[in-house]
Amino acid sequence: MSDVGIPEIWHFIYKSRSTSQLTLPDYGPPYAQAEEQARLFAIYQWVHNRMHSQARTLKILFHVGKYESILGWVSVSTVECYAVTCC
Repeated sequence: MSDVGIPEIWHFIYKSRSTSQLTLPDYGPPYAQAEEQARLFAIYQWVHNRMHSQARTLKILFHVGKYESILGWVSVSTVECYAVTCC
């Protein structure tokens, strides 16, 4: 994450919707342990499922959890982005 140059962001996923390709950094603190990586992945899954819900799709979702906050953004046609930061 130090290569990104935004120390406030702990982790992110960027997805091109047109090519279905993902970009994400290696896991680092605070996600160095397998348990923390699994917890982070579960948060990403929850936000993704909530944003793509059949009942009500969302373009933007900001969720504050116990350990971190996450922003999910889905553009009209080209991009999905999920970024995690501290609470």
